[in-house]
Amino acid sequence: MIEWEVLRERIQKLEHTIEVSLATLLIPLLNCPKIEGLPDYFGQALNGSTQACFDSIAFGRDDQFERMFPVLFIAALMAVERAKKELTGYSQEASILVSTEPVENLMELSGYAMIYSEIGTNKLWATTKGVWDKYFSGLPDAAGAAKYLGAVLAFRKDHLGLNPGDMQRSGWKQYFEHDMRKRGLLEDSFSSGNRGKRTLHASPIVRALLRGGHMFSDLSDVFIVAYLQAQPFGAAVPTARRTESYADALKREIARGVPSEEEE
Repeated sequence: MIEWEVLRERIQKLEHTIEVSLATLLIPLLNCPKIEGLPDYFGQALNGSTQACFDSIAFGRDDQFERMFPVLFIAALMAVERAKKELTGYSQEASILVSTEPVENLMELSGYAMIYSEIGTNKLWATTKGVWDKYFSGLPDAAGAAKYLGAVLAFRKDHLGLNPGDMQRSGWKQYFEHDMRKRGLLEDSFSSGNRGKRTLHASPIVRALLRGGHMFSDLSDVFIVAYLQAQPFGAAVPTARRTESYADALKREIARGVPSEEEE
């Protein structure tokens, strides 16, 4: 008899080990010159590691995320600089949209890490916050870097049309919304029996995101408002209209306090 469940678990563990190993290759691959006629191995590794980081957040693999995110963080920032050089001669708009793709992914992943840590008891946000804190503490102009991140996100959000990585991030958001419905934190619009039956979470950060039983903000908005603008150097961070909407919702939820049983 083949023990299929045991076999499945072994394959999953092997897959996760490969994903961590792939992340360790990001920096070496970045330093390898591109060869015409061969794939962009760094680009493939960056994309695969980004997706693996989201999966580790969504499925509660804290240890895997702890090993991957710090490396992905460095590689993503270096990828921006590489892309800027490769896009010389393109329009400024195209150059910004393509080169800053890894930055938006970092902020989006950070927002997911924060929300899942608010919902559960994992250490995802502790890992994420530690990486960002270390990054800003090592900069001579942390305020300038914070303004750059806010400006990048505002530009990308206010841009009409699809950005390069929107399809991947849409997949993340679809999974997240499905997961929130399963947890009873988001209204189930497709089931008349469950519609309107949801729990108001104790965290104002979560309630502001899932306000009204729907999602009106992205997870990068959560990161900008709940982390970046909360820093001593983050007061002047520019924001897009949707980010400002989340900031307003968070202020209302903080003022509201913990919802009562009647409200739930």
